[in-house]
Amino acid sequence: MKPILFNTEMTIALLDGRKTQTRRKIDRDISNNFDVVVDGTVIVYINPTTGDRYKPQDTAKYQVGDILWVRETFCLDWCDQFIYKADGGCGKDAGFSSEPKWKPSIHMPRKAARLFLKVTDVRVEKLDYISIDDALAEGFENDGDFDSIHLFASTWDSIDTKPGDRFDDSPWVWVYEFERLEVE
Repeated sequence: MKPILFNTEMTIALLDGRKTQTRRKIDRDISNNFDVVVDGTVIVYINPTTGDRYKPQDTAKYQVGDILWVRETFCLDWCDQFIYKADGGCGKDAGFSSEPKWKPSIHMPRKAARLFLKVTDVRVEKLDYISIDDALAEGFENDGDFDSIHLFASTWDSIDTKPGDRFDDSPWVWVYEFERLEVE
C-alpha cells in the first residue's frame, strides 16, 4: 500500500463518490524524456542514461492494481480517536473546548486511514487536455457560471503556483483512475 494526499475538498468528493480520477504533475526529469508524436500523444519514455525505451506509465509512482491509502487533514479528540476535517470539522461536540488544531494530511499516519483506492488505469496527458467528463470524475461539478473544467483549473492553480506548473502552462500529468474500496 502507498499513501496519496488529498485536500479536504477532494476528500469530500471521494466520500461523496464523485471523485474517481486524480492528476499529478510529472517531474520534468521524466517528461523531458518522452517521445511525443505530432498530436501530443506520448509514445515512449527514453531513459537518458541507457537509451532504453519504456511505456511512459511504467515510470509513474502508482501502477494499475496498487492500493492507495488516503492521507487527509485530521486531529485527535480527547479520547485519542481520529477526527477528520472532511466530515465537517469538530469542536465542542467532539469534546473540544474550542476548535481543534488540525494536522495536515502529510502527517497522517497509516493507522488513521479510512479511505482506500485501487488504481484501475494510468495514462499521460497534458493538463489542459482535460475533458468535461474528466473534470467531473475529478470531483468538480458544474457550478452556475463556471463549468467543471474552470473549477478544476482554478483549484489546480491555487495549489501549483510556479510558472510552468499552472493550468494554462499545461504541464505533463499522470492521470490516475481508481475505484474506492470498501474496507471494514
